Amino acid sequence: MTKPVPSFDLVSAKEAQQRGEFDECLALIEGIPACTREFAQGLCLRGRILLARDPVRAVSTLKEGAFLVTDFPDEHTEIQILLGRALTFTDQFELADRVLRRALERAQELRSRRLQAYAAFNLATLLSMRSAYDEAERYVAIAASDPNSIAQARAHTISSFVSAARGDYRGQLTQAREALQALKSANEVDIALEATLTHVVAALGSELCDEDALRLAHAHARELPWTPDVRVEEFQTYRALGLAAGLTGDRLAVIRCYRRAIDLAPTAPWRVLAHLSLAKFLREHETWIWQAELAHADDLGSGVDWRNVRGPEQQALILFIELYADADPALATKYSTLLHAGTQLDSRHSQRWDGRLKAHKQYALGVLLTAEDADHARGLLEEAWRIYERIGYAWRAAETSLAMLDVCPPAESALWLTRANRIFAVAPQSGIAARLTHRSSRDSPRGVQLNPGPARVRELLFQGKTIAEICAALCISRNTVNKHIAAVKRSYGVSNLNQLLARGIQQHLG
Repeated sequence: MTKPVPSFDLVSAKEAQQRGEFDECLALIEGIPACTREFAQGLCLRGRILLARDPVRAVSTLKEGAFLVTDFPDEHTEIQILLGRALTFTDQFELADRVLRRALERAQELRSRRLQAYAAFNLATLLSMRSAYDEAERYVAIAASDPNSIAQARAHTISSFVSAARGDYRGQLTQAREALQALKSANEVDIALEATLTHVVAALGSELCDEDALRLAHAHARELPWTPDVRVEEFQTYRALGLAAGLTGDRLAVIRCYRRAIDLAPTAPWRVLAHLSLAKFLREHETWIWQAELAHADDLGSGVDWRNVRGPEQQALILFIELYADADPALATKYSTLLHAGTQLDSRHSQRWDGRLKAHKQYALGVLLTAEDADHARGLLEEAWRIYERIGYAWRAAETSLAMLDVCPPAESALWLTRANRIFAVAPQSGIAARLTHRSSRDSPRGVQLNPGPARVRELLFQGKTIAEICAALCISRNTVNKHIAAVKRSYGVSNLNQLLARGIQQHLG
């Protein structure tokens, strides 16, 4: 009698899972007999997919399945690691800690470098979420002990998250780029991890105005075979690339990226946020279309229960406040009320720790209160500026400095204008730079004539260059630079450098 051919295919299933084709993977592991090694291996694949889709269901599935595979130590240990990860992402931290530490001990007993590295990676993830950064970094070192390229990519990835939690976004970007490089050299693929890293590099590249990072993100975005299960990452990637294009003034690229993000948006709040991001760019460039985009976002938002919106999706409410602050203060106040009534961030969102979302909130509320309560607005904007300055978000710090000019005492105007002037060093073609130019034109002197030496120094000074950078650029000494600056100050009738920068921006740009 002919033996029946099994309908499952573990090799093809694993390849499908790595490609991010999760439905195909699940179909290929259907029908595996229970209590077999193949069943254990299939459960590992199922657990990974459920982790990406539904961590709560992953917990129950892995708990139930673990009892059926105790005869297979390697697979059973991997299932315990996956269970620990699922418990982590359902906020069951203490139980996750116990499960993962036991799994690491078991992996060490089995002398499996792969499982030790994977357990350590997940322990580092958990510890970073619990703000135990030093201990997390010790486990990152264990995770990096596996020379496998995927394991190396995971180690760099968790290092990037630890850097973010510490507020070191340059470090996070460096680690994320290292992780992408490791994936590029791997013999196997991990679409989900590559998609996550592409989003991280795109987002940080846009916030830090890092052109190399943005080129890398563009390249991966074009080459990745995006699948439905990484749609959130694809959406976030193109939204970040839209922001980056806006900072360079590339109108066509902005519209193309944001329209793609709108089409990809996995939820209504994300779609609203993409429309609002596009509206903000269009407003900066003084086109009437921004009001239609804002109205459309408002219509979409009317069907959202904002009180239950969590995490970064709350940025939609923040942008509503900012954009309506001048156009319709009553609507801005309505969205402010919804923001304060909304659910707080959960532990899976790193912005809970580092204050970025708080800075976005303080900026929007400061803009809203500018007309009615300047003192309160000043306090909010100063707090937002301090956060942005601390974490290196230069263009956001400059934008906040520009808003401060509407509420700060006259004696501080030169200081905040100098800070706002930094936008010309990081995003000279942005709408923020255009607004600063327009504002400066009201008070800037006209027709100041200088000799070639002082004129060259003035040009670099107004680009945000330091004295050391000017010396290097012009190949002249610091004393010579200081003499030229003194000549420029005399020509502008000012006594200090802050006053010079405040009064000279329009002359420089004209």
